[in-house]
Amino acid sequence: MHCPRRLPIHLIGSFLFGVVSLFHISIAEEKTADWSVVKAPEVWKSPLPGIDNTSWYRGFVKAPEAWKGQDLEIFVEPFDAANEVFFNGTKIGGAGEFPPFFRSGLGGKDRFYVPASEIRFDRPNILAIRVYNLEGRTGFNVA
Repeated sequence: MHCPRRLPIHLIGSFLFGVVSLFHISIAEEKTADWSVVKAPEVWKSPLPGIDNTSWYRGFVKAPEAWKGQDLEIFVEPFDAANEVFFNGTKIGGAGEFPPFFRSGLGGKDRFYVPASEIRFDRPNILAIRVYNLEGRTGFNVA
């Protein structure tokens, strides 16, 4: 059985941080002119405000030609929060549970896979992470 090689992606660099009062999956693709730029992993240690403790992080991934035909493996630091991870607007995973049955994402899945067929080469790919943290911290507490 052939297992395609996966290219690892670690979340280090600049991300956009935003808060939204209502969840809609399309937020992963929406414009973010009013969002702030934050640096990872430094931001994981600092509290940032969220509406109802829900916030979004969004980053852009420009895929080089060398990635063609290869799946991506995205590693997300463990969260002390519930989270969902989206790639180009499609949910690829998450950990924990959002309210009303909140459960921390610690100990949950932290590696998510993107099939080669879903990677865009003509424009940047969008990696979006939705976070709910009961304590109001950023959630990335293990980095």
